[in-house]
Amino acid sequence: MEARLLLSVLSVSTFIFPSRATCYWPDGTATSSAYAPCSNNLPEGVASMCYQAFDGDICRPDGLVTNGQTMFRGGCTNPNFSSLGCANLCLFLQNPSVTECTDGSYCCNVLGRTQPNSTCCAAGLGVNLPLTATLGQTATQSSTITPSTATASQTTSRTTSHTVSATATQSPSNSGKISTASEIGAIVGPVCSVLGLLWAVGFGIWRHKKKQKKQRELDMQNSHWSSFEPISMRRVDY
Repeated sequence: MEARLLLSVLSVSTFIFPSRATCYWPDGTATSSAYAPCSNNLPEGVASMCYQAFDGDICRPDGLVTNGQTMFRGGCTNPNFSSLGCANLCLFLQNPSVTECTDGSYCCNVLGRTQPNSTCCAAGLGVNLPLTATLGQTATQSSTITPSTATASQTTSRTTSHTVSATATQSPSNSGKISTASEIGAIVGPVCSVLGLLWAVGFGIWRHKKKQKKQRELDMQNSHWSSFEPISMRRVDY
């Protein structure tokens, strides 16, 4: 019985803690297990950018990640960053910090440094994240993502991209709080469920053993009394 109960716990735990998508760097190598997708509820064909949930990272609507005052481009659930939802920025680096220019474009910071890359911004060499990166993070709220939308978003002017970027980042702190709260809730809820299940299984095992012990004691008593022959059945010789 104990074996069956243990198998039940393992099967339920697998159901409660489903495997999450793997995160990758632009060169196709997998990130460490510390990285998790910003969203696990995206439609097929749409990837998610990744962040370190327990290191203070906050996912932005445009796919980038902030940690304090620093902005990064993390990994993506697509190995080559070719899917809708991956931020195609600084693909020659693994986890670079980036600078947001005044025109809404982004520049890679010098490797190993977090200082703003003002030279890149001043030269107008910043990269505009396409609208698809934002749509990839909020695809669960919209069902109008089409190939034509992706093509059109890649050819928008810098002015239009700046407008979209400004709109999408008006409340990054709120979206970050929601993302962090969702992550904590997604972890605490299943943990409590498993603890409750383990308690129930433990109680069932204890009750089963107690019942077996009581039955053994009863069997021993019956065996003991059956060894005595009743007086009325004994033969008495005078």
